[in-house]
Amino acid sequence: MQKEITKWPSSNYEIQLTVTSIELEKAKTQAIKQFQKDMELPWFRKGFVPINVVEKNINPEYLQMGIYEEIVNTWIQETLKENQQIKFIWEPYDFNQKKEDSNTIITLKLDAYPEVQITDSNRKDSPIDNIDIQVSQEEIDNAISSIQKNYADYQDVNTISLDTVSKIFVEYLDKDSNILDKSNIYIWEQEFAENKFFPDNFIDKSKDQDFSISYDIKTIPTLLINAKTDLDIKQIKFTIKDIKKIVLPELTTTTIEKLFGKESEVKTYEQLLEYIKKEITKQKYDNTLMQNIDKFLQTIQSKYMNVFIPQTLINEEFKVRLKSFEDRFGWEEKLNQYYTQIWEEKKNEMLQEIKKSSKISLEKFFILQKITEELWIEVDRQNSKNLEVEKQIYQKLSVKEQSSTKIEKTTKQNKEETNKEKKEPKTTKSKTTK
Repeated sequence: MQKEITKWPSSNYEIQLTVTSIELEKAKTQAIKQFQKDMELPWFRKGFVPINVVEKNINPEYLQMGIYEEIVNTWIQETLKENQQIKFIWEPYDFNQKKEDSNTIITLKLDAYPEVQITDSNRKDSPIDNIDIQVSQEEIDNAISSIQKNYADYQDVNTISLDTVSKIFVEYLDKDSNILDKSNIYIWEQEFAENKFFPDNFIDKSKDQDFSISYDIKTIPTLLINAKTDLDIKQIKFTIKDIKKIVLPELTTTTIEKLFGKESEVKTYEQLLEYIKKEITKQKYDNTLMQNIDKFLQTIQSKYMNVFIPQTLINEEFKVRLKSFEDRFGWEEKLNQYYTQIWEEKKNEMLQEIKKSSKISLEKFFILQKITEELWIEVDRQNSKNLEVEKQIYQKLSVKEQSSTKIEKTTKQNKEETNKEKKEPKTTKSKTTK
């Protein structure tokens, strides 16, 4: 059996296998024995059907598949042992075969994990931007407001205002005012802020009041678009079922104790403000760190490094992202409903965008991995902390860190020169007396 491996520039290898008629016959015998293990026929015990009888009762197409599977699996195992320096991905594809005299030529492709190519080793002009976090009073106020809303009280009122939450009964009507579909929605701060349709149509409306508008998907908010596209909806009727005013609690020492518990270090309003500022700083730091690392990797990829991601990895990442997208909708049926609401062209664009994102994400991953190797950063993948790699890279490559290193080197140099001068005696010219 002759094997030939050809490396392609796209992180994959083409494998050519020349199989003689004798080797093909041996593979056929092995394939039939595999079928023999599971074959059950009258008058024979399972696994004991004679070989010649097994062959007669196998679908020829299945037998052919079994033969090539036997050959390819055996060969791939040998190839992996002979080429342990190549990190193959175990998913062969593009199978082809042809007859050449008495031999059979089988070709297939096998992807390998990509290797990052360094196109320019001089990366000193590409440091990571510094992170300088400032927390504004507005951010602190918003955080306080968010905490208060989580523990807000709700009081019955009769009129909708910006500080209320309302339950609205929605009926979808045809041209004759027959009900085609119905549902309940809730309107409060988020809806009022995101689309002026809600304050324009609902502010000052009273409990039990009803009103109708024309159903036009070009002008109504997404929240009101009915998922059943086969309905001939002409109007939407709204009935105000319930209105409650949001009453925010005062953050006293007692309230804070309820929020954080008696054992917490946060006990006073001042301590709460300090805790919030600390948490916002951490969150902003992490977000900025990710943005700066992302910008840095884009620069590295465009100027100094290159990596080609094989289709096998892209397809796997695409499946994971598509599954995540499906989970966001709750289940596959809801995702399909969403697809029916958008044009086929828009759907294809979305899927292509997910695939593109998969490729970009993988490129960044392998380049990031290469950077960590160059910087001698060791990370325990099993027990690594959040953003541990990114933080270590930033510490080594940020402008601020590099400047500090330069200052340290300059200071050290100056000290060495000063010490040298102290050790060396100064020479003076002697005056000659006439």
